[in-house]
Amino acid sequence: METTNKAGNIYIHRKPDEEGYRDNIHALYPVLILVLKKRVFLCLLFLFVLTFSPLPQLHPGFFTTMSHEHMFYIATPYAFADDDGDDGGDDGGDDGGDDDGGDEDNRDDDTDDDREYDDDYDEEETTENVSIGKIWTNFQKMIAPSPAVVQSKDSGRDDFREPDIILALNLDQAGLKEALLNHGLRPERLITLPELNTTMTRFRIRPGQSVEETLKKLEKSSSKAIFSANHYFKLAGEKQECHDIKCYPWDKINWTTSINLGEGIRIGMIDTPVNTRASFLPGKQITTRSFVKKNRPADREHGTAVASLLVGKPDSEFPGLLPAAELYAASVFHINRNGEVMATAEAIGEALAWLKGNDISVVNMSLSGPRNKTLNHIIKQALDKNTVIVAAAGNDGPDGQRAYPAATRGVLAVTAVDRFLRPYQKANRGIYINFAAPGVGIWTPGPYRKGKFRSGTSFAAAYFTAMAARKLQYPEVRQGHQHLRQIFRKQALDLGTPGKDSTYGWGLVRWQK
Repeated sequence: METTNKAGNIYIHRKPDEEGYRDNIHALYPVLILVLKKRVFLCLLFLFVLTFSPLPQLHPGFFTTMSHEHMFYIATPYAFADDDGDDGGDDGGDDGGDDDGGDEDNRDDDTDDDREYDDDYDEEETTENVSIGKIWTNFQKMIAPSPAVVQSKDSGRDDFREPDIILALNLDQAGLKEALLNHGLRPERLITLPELNTTMTRFRIRPGQSVEETLKKLEKSSSKAIFSANHYFKLAGEKQECHDIKCYPWDKINWTTSINLGEGIRIGMIDTPVNTRASFLPGKQITTRSFVKKNRPADREHGTAVASLLVGKPDSEFPGLLPAAELYAASVFHINRNGEVMATAEAIGEALAWLKGNDISVVNMSLSGPRNKTLNHIIKQALDKNTVIVAAAGNDGPDGQRAYPAATRGVLAVTAVDRFLRPYQKANRGIYINFAAPGVGIWTPGPYRKGKFRSGTSFAAAYFTAMAARKLQYPEVRQGHQHLRQIFRKQALDLGTPGKDSTYGWGLVRWQK
C-alpha cells in the first residue's frame, strides 16, 4: 500500500503477506555463498583440465609472426656423476653399481663423438643460432609448466637418466614446433649459457609417452637442434681400505710441493659439495656454487676428498699438490629417492659454463655416465675455448662400456694404478684412455675427522688435473688440450703393451719441468 505525507514523501506499507520478505532474503545468504563457492570450484576444475589436457592446437600464424630480434642458443640435458664405486656409505649413498646400460636410449646415435686411436684430431661442428625468444615467451604463456611429476610409462627408468625429461640443445623454430605441436612436450625451463654461446631447453613428456620413442621421432625431424635424455653421472671413487703408504702417489709421479706452489693458478672441479671449513683446506681460496635445484644435495665427502688432493694445506694430514691455487668447486650431485648419488647432464652443463665464466683453464670431472649428445656439445664448446677437461675413466671394470665424458673427443681420460703400477681392477678399459695416475689406496679425508684409504679413477683424475694446471703456467706451453696431451705423452712411463693401449693409455704420467 502506497501513501504520501504532507512533504510529498512516499511511504510503502507492506501487506500482511509481505511481513517475512526481509527475513527470507537473509535466509538466502548461505545459499548464495554456496553458489559462489561452487563457481570457484568450477574455475579450479577448469584450470586443472586445462593444465593436464592434451596440448591445444596453436594458430598456424603463431610461428610465422615471430620477430628475429631475440637470439638464443639452447641446451638442457641430465647426466650421471662418475661412479666412485662406493657401496653407499662414503659418498652420500652412491651404490657404486655398474653403469653399463647408459646408452640404451641412444643406440641409433652416430658415433662421431667416440674417441679414435689417434688422439690428434680436429672435429668441426656447426650449430645454427636461431631466433626463438618471442616464440619461447608465447608458448610459456600458453602452456604453464607443471609443478608435479606426471606419471608416464617412462617413469620407472631413473637408474641412468631422469624420468620423463628431454633436453634440447640450441633449439630452433622447427624443433620447437616439432616438440610442441607434434609431440605435446611441456616446456619447463630455458637455460642460457652465454659463456659457451649456447642454450638448453628442458621439456617434460606427456603421460603415455616414453623418452626413447619420442627422441627417435624428434631426431627424424628437420630441426638442427640436438635432442637427448637427461642422463645421470656417478662418482668415480671407491671406499676401499688399503695398507699402501700414504706418500706413494707423489713418489710415482715425481712430485714435490711447497707452501707457495700453485700461486696464480685457478682449478675447477665438478663434483659433490666441498666442506670448505675443513681444517686441511684453505677455505678462503675455495669458491663454491651449487647447481642442485630441488633435490637434497649429496654428501660432501667425495668432493672434499678430491679438493684435498688438489689444494690441501701442505702442513696438514692431507696435503694437496697445489696448495696455493684457487679452487672453484661446482656442486652438481643430489640424492635420488632410492638413496643414490646422481648428477644430471643439465647441472653439469651449467657448472661447466660457470667455470668457463670464471676463467678456469683446467676442469676436473671425477664422474662418469652414458654418452649424452647435449653434454658432449657443451663440452666441445668449452674445449674450443681452450678449456682443458680431465675426466675419470670410469669404475665399471674391464668389460664396462665407454664412460663419458672421459670418452668424449678432446677430454683427457685418466685411469688408476696402484703403487706397484698394476691397473685398478675396477677401472674401465678402452682406447679412449689417455694416461694412468695413482688411484688405488689413496689417503683421503673421511667422516668424523678421520682419514681412510680409498680407490677409484676419480682420484687418479685429480692428480693429473693438478699436473696439467701447473704445466699450463709455463709460457712455452700452448693453452688447450692438444699441446698438453703431446707433452705428457712424451713424459709418460710406458706400461703394459708398448705404445698406447686400452689399459694404461700412453702410460703413467710423471712430472718433468
